[in-house]
Amino acid sequence: MKNSSLRALNSWSAVASVARNRFECVEQKANPKRRRRFALPAHCSTKRALNHSVVTRAVSTVLATLLSVFFLSCNTGDASLGATQSPLFTQAFGPAITVTGGPSNVVVGDMNKDGKPDLVVTSGQARTITVLLGAGGSDVRFRGTGGSALTVSDSPGEMVLGDVNGDTNLDVAFVTHDSYGVTILLGDGKGGLGLAANSPIVMKKGQHPHTHGLAIGDLNGDGKLDLSP
Repeated sequence: MKNSSLRALNSWSAVASVARNRFECVEQKANPKRRRRFALPAHCSTKRALNHSVVTRAVSTVLATLLSVFFLSCNTGDASLGATQSPLFTQAFGPAITVTGGPSNVVVGDMNKDGKPDLVVTSGQARTITVLLGAGGSDVRFRGTGGSALTVSDSPGEMVLGDVNGDTNLDVAFVTHDSYGVTILLGDGKGGLGLAANSPIVMKKGQHPHTHGLAIGDLNGDGKLDLSP
């Protein structure tokens, strides 16, 4: 495949060079009074000047060959077109995780500080946020925290995790599509969440909110987490 690509590229360079010289010849023959910026090629003659359509067809053929080689070589990442590509993921063992209320977004973090990843899931239709504690290891099962899902005032959208109040527990921040506010839910270190006293935080003023996306990080280098919707 690589040799074919090199041969096609060499053919393209040759045809392009010939086409350039032939067009110079044709142009000079058609406009003999036009001032020449360079010497007319020695081989330029009426009998040997190629027709414009012939050159165009030759260039189109070579270009089509190059495109074919390119797409075929990118088909599987190697020269073997019949190779079977291995799947990136496999189905985890166990039943699917069921969350009611129209689940839409999910983030992963250690919500109860046991060193195992947990899931935090938003349900836009029910306006709830659910924490599912992970068993860890090869066991991919998750369980609820024992209480009902936390109900919020607006339909939750994108969310992020971070320790926003410095108590070493992961907290949740989420935005709502139809609001400029960011809601903060403080974690208790056991998987539970509670609404922060100053929440929601209005990030800007406006009449037509259309909020998408939320990021968290120390943006000003003061050691405190900042939010950017």
